[in-house]
Amino acid sequence: MLYAQSIIKQETATLPEISRFYAYVSITFFDTYEINENMEASLVAVRKVINTLYPKYQQITDNVIQVFSKTLLPLQINGKEGDTLDGILKWLNSDRPLSIPSEATVNKVGWENIPMNKLDSPTAGTWKHWILKDNINLDFMDQPAEKNGRYDEELKNLKNSIKILTQLQKNTSLFWLDNKAVVGIWQDRLYDEVDNSKMSEIQFAKMQKNLALALADTVIEIWKVKYIYWSPPLRYTNSELANNSFMSTSPRFVSEFAAVGAVASEFLASNLPDQKEVFIQDSKDARDSGKWGGVFLDSDNQSGYVLGQKIANEILPKLN
Repeated sequence: MLYAQSIIKQETATLPEISRFYAYVSITFFDTYEINENMEASLVAVRKVINTLYPKYQQITDNVIQVFSKTLLPLQINGKEGDTLDGILKWLNSDRPLSIPSEATVNKVGWENIPMNKLDSPTAGTWKHWILKDNINLDFMDQPAEKNGRYDEELKNLKNSIKILTQLQKNTSLFWLDNKAVVGIWQDRLYDEVDNSKMSEIQFAKMQKNLALALADTVIEIWKVKYIYWSPPLRYTNSELANNSFMSTSPRFVSEFAAVGAVASEFLASNLPDQKEVFIQDSKDARDSGKWGGVFLDSDNQSGYVLGQKIANEILPKLN
């Protein structure tokens, strides 16, 4: 997963693509490893999936994957592991291309005719779920501030709050707005906690897979909401608020940091209950990071958090 994140740091992939990539890497490793706990076979499978999605890094990927093996890796695998890999590749190919670039412009108020290929793709809402059987019913959702007359007041409050941020709040914001994307940071949080535990390789692999699949499904639902309301990013309408390195290219409402954090923290707390309070605080920091960074209004964060909790209630029981 760390190598997968290093690729993402060099790419301009969208959050749906990133979450999908991490899901494929983690599901490939676990589903092949649990058969016979054959590390070499799993490494070959992961190598194939990464090279399929990011072929331009093939030489680097081959070298990096080889380092993890005690023996020279074969070019391909057979048997049950090979059949499992074939099934994953079939699913992967039905997803491709993960987003379809287009030169069409977006004629939405506040978007200034942004080329479509500069935006995160709204097609995520049409991708196949990993865990959820049905789309989330969004009738419970509030509307963005522009729709209910709260925008000016929330924007004023945001500007005032940014002026009095503590150094801790600034650092926290920069941490969560890292370009590994929020789904990658939550994988890091899992690794940090498991690294200090007595969890076996296969137990960790299963948890990593389930977290990745849960977050990939979560992003599909988040993107559906974003492209229903098309709330312009604050950086286009109020450029003075873009005071950090995070540059949003998706509709502002709802916050992906808040929604993903709600799901990830619930998942991790249920699997690592001794650290429950830590994960809950992490989710609150992730939620508020966008506000502290000047890229999300408070209602974007709060609605995102509520959406994430709703998704968690649907997803987590299916992972037990």
